[in-house]
Amino acid sequence: MYRSLFSSTCRFYYTATALMHSDVAPLIEQEQTMISCKLLGHARVALQEREAVFALQTKQQVMKFNELTSHAFTVIEGDEDAVRKANTIATEESLRGLKRMEERMSKASISDEMLRAVQAQIPNGIAKAHLRNDHGHFAKSLLQQWNNGSDEDE
Repeated sequence: MYRSLFSSTCRFYYTATALMHSDVAPLIEQEQTMISCKLLGHARVALQEREAVFALQTKQQVMKFNELTSHAFTVIEGDEDAVRKANTIATEESLRGLKRMEERMSKASISDEMLRAVQAQIPNGIAKAHLRNDHGHFAKSLLQQWNNGSDEDE
């Protein structure tokens, strides 16, 4: 292994969502440190939008990472298992929504070209508006309807 080539005070940051501390700890020397640094969200979107949120386990790790990266990212304190769960749930629900959209569009005889156009923009726009609490009239009326117990699609 290469671990002996690194200083005993070396800190290794591992970012893969699926890798947990128990997976990577055996790869380092006992004095070296393995630190979970997990991206919350989608890597390509983070690159495109130049906006990333990382979670580290402790406040001290957050402060050190901010220092090392000159505060280039948003960094929060968070458990690596919670990040994995959050990313998993968000991926599953996003895909579920997109698959359901495809089925409904197909039943409504909407062309693939139109489907691709709306899938490329509307889910992202809705998500951003939701985070800002800045929905348009139609989305607001749907939310109000759903909050009142009705979940009708059409």
